[in-house]
Amino acid sequence: MKLLLQASALFYALLLFAPGSLPAQIEKLQNFKDLPLEEIGVLKNFKSSEISQSRLGIGFECLDRKVFEPSEFYDKVGSIGVKWARCQTGWARTETQKGIYNFTWLDDVVNNLLSRGVQPWFNIGYGNPIYMKDIDNPTAVGFSPLYYGEECLTAWKNYIRALARHFKGRIKIFEIWNEPLDKKFWRPANPSPEEYSKLVRLTAEIIRREIPDAEIGMCVSGTNPMAARKFFCELGMGTIADFYSVHPYYTLPEPRYRNEISLIRKYIRSAKANTQIIQGESGFPADIPPHSWYARKTWTNSDETLQAKWMLRRYTTDLSLDLKMTSLFMVTDFNSNYKTAEGDGLNTEAVWGIFEGSGEHRPRKVYYAMRNFCALFDSKISPAEDEFINISKNISPTKKTSRLEECAVESVSKVFLREGKYPILAYWLPEDLQMRTLPDFSVKITYYGKMPNPVLIDMLTGKVYKLKEQLRTLPLADYPLFIAPLSAVEDLISK
Repeated sequence: MKLLLQASALFYALLLFAPGSLPAQIEKLQNFKDLPLEEIGVLKNFKSSEISQSRLGIGFECLDRKVFEPSEFYDKVGSIGVKWARCQTGWARTETQKGIYNFTWLDDVVNNLLSRGVQPWFNIGYGNPIYMKDIDNPTAVGFSPLYYGEECLTAWKNYIRALARHFKGRIKIFEIWNEPLDKKFWRPANPSPEEYSKLVRLTAEIIRREIPDAEIGMCVSGTNPMAARKFFCELGMGTIADFYSVHPYYTLPEPRYRNEISLIRKYIRSAKANTQIIQGESGFPADIPPHSWYARKTWTNSDETLQAKWMLRRYTTDLSLDLKMTSLFMVTDFNSNYKTAEGDGLNTEAVWGIFEGSGEHRPRKVYYAMRNFCALFDSKISPAEDEFINISKNISPTKKTSRLEECAVESVSKVFLREGKYPILAYWLPEDLQMRTLPDFSVKITYYGKMPNPVLIDMLTGKVYKLKEQLRTLPLADYPLFIAPLSAVEDLISK
């Protein structure tokens, strides 16, 4: 049965307003209160321990610098439904006396996450001041052991061996170093694919000697397809790297990113490698102070709603591209311990936390959106092959409104399959979220598969709406909305 979904003129075009002053009538439209939709329930939420598996993760980073107290967040993370947590190991925090390794702090993190159904995976780094003289950072963030003599390099190898032995059976995924082609995280020499590859090779060899089935990953800031070309086509790293981890902090999660992922895959294939791509670190702040580094990427501030919408676009885009994993940065806000290799820290950071960093650690809106997303996108969901959504416009050529949908809406619509048979349609307008756009569009969505008893799912609120057979009037939002047959999601709806 062909599904036709007719969206009438619902929203005001390109409304701009100051952060935090969202007009009441716009909030009303965003909650779909004026639409001919029948609300039939909300998505159930599941703890991580109640979900068998998924590709969804969260950042639990920077504990090598003690930027938050982890015990305050274990239960909170487990309540989201994510299945993965990226943790940084911290050589300097573990070996404070030469040859003596204290993994107690990291054991606490790993064991507590595992007990709540969340699998930690390791980002390995950084340097260690007891082997590095004259560095300007107390935790040696970004300082590579390649440049401090034989004692330092041997100590790094010994640390990696001890780390692998200690966590064998609990940790299998190891991402080597963090953003090594960024000067902030590769000192004191200039960043170099060749030099970073040396560190990956020697580190991977030690890990695999202790954990033969370990999964070893390389890492870059952004996506850096040209670095991928260098790594795989010239340096032969496809024989070493099981995965290539990208960190796409893009204001627009989709257009440029999709092309870059396609190009990276091309280079991996041309090298005849089996390396997979993961999105290992990426986020959008709930607040962007003017002094933060992210302020250089934007022209206005953010808020909790924008952060939640961005997360939905990031997760959906990554899953539509069939990435092995996608992770949202990060669990909470930094405290003043945060430092990078350039000596800057909290004074240059935006507000990233899913939970507030102070007080009772109130969950931000992104927390609820993540819970909703995790409820649906478990291991039963996969991107569909050869499925198609057609989105056609019905806008007068003389109407003064954005034409963004002509070039972008179709490129970001996607069909997923639940249990290999039930279609889940995702569609959205990929506008800059800071525009706070409520577009005045009239679109018709045509899906050429079977869609009995369709429902609309809004991950931002968790609400599920029944679509009327004769009048299916739908919103087109700047974040993903999902359409599914009722039979595919009925077990996930609380009425």
